[in-house]
Amino acid sequence: EKRFVAYAITRQCLAIKLVMLSKKGWPDRTIFGPDRLLFFIEFKKPDRSLSPHQKKWEKILTFLGFKYYICTSFAEAKQILDSQIEVHKND
Repeated sequence: EKRFVAYAITRQCLAIKLVMLSKKGWPDRTIFGPDRLLFFIEFKKPDRSLSPHQKKWEKILTFLGFKYYICTSFAEAKQILDSQIEVHKND
């Protein structure tokens, strides 16, 4: 996650870890970028799956129209960030 946070800064984005004290399962990173870019990333080890609380938040956030990604590596998160910036730039 730390490498991704540093990389996001180089792309003029913030990858913030929000802690919701009364709610479990919020995604690991909330990504804010230029021109109101906003999406979520949950980092997981390759052999792990989402908890029930995480599945609930994934469902809520995608229902509300947000992009929600599950990443198992820095390279995967970097590619998602880069592609989201490009797609958002063309909107």
